[in-house]
Amino acid sequence: MIARAQAESYVSQRIQQGAAASTVNREMTVLKHMLARAVSWEYLGTNRVAGLKPLREPSGRTRFLSLEEIERLLAACEDSISPCLRSFVVVALNTGMRRNEILELTRRSVDWVNRVATLADTKNGEARYVYLNDAALEALRRQLSGDVGCRCPRPAIAPRSQRPAHDDEIQPFVGSVSASGGERRSTWSRRAAWAVGYESWHLFGTRAPE
Repeated sequence: MIARAQAESYVSQRIQQGAAASTVNREMTVLKHMLARAVSWEYLGTNRVAGLKPLREPSGRTRFLSLEEIERLLAACEDSISPCLRSFVVVALNTGMRRNEILELTRRSVDWVNRVATLADTKNGEARYVYLNDAALEALRRQLSGDVGCRCPRPAIAPRSQRPAHDDEIQPFVGSVSASGGERRSTWSRRAAWAVGYESWHLFGTRAPE
């Protein structure tokens, strides 16, 4: 059994050895978790270090890129082999969105009229809304157009296997009779199904929605 006094002595020793407060806190978190599991598995009766307070950690440094650094960053993006890196960085700089939040952006999640992106899957599990300024909106429009070779291609360049049959027909309700049971399927229905899938294409990357 590890007593509370032993845990406090360990913390003091680590501080004297020069370990950072954050490092000691992480170590104690592991120890607390191990003892908590031992209690839940009935190897121990109590977790005597559960109430041990963590050390106070210094606040992190908040730093913003200077205009010169932003220009250098965007210039480096232009030289990258990735065609959508610059657009990705522009969106990140102008919205503060996390990497995965940007990667999950789809045509449907962006309100192009009101200039708002809806982030449904965030770090804290709650949806939030991000305003898009001119630079961010233009970067997303470039992705939408397909000019930079990333995700969200226009229907005209989509794979034939993913497009509705008789795509060249413009009449909305031109039906076709299947050979099996005479079921009527309208070109309009096939077009609607493709349009729904198209709305779910991600704006950055190369994969289509599953």
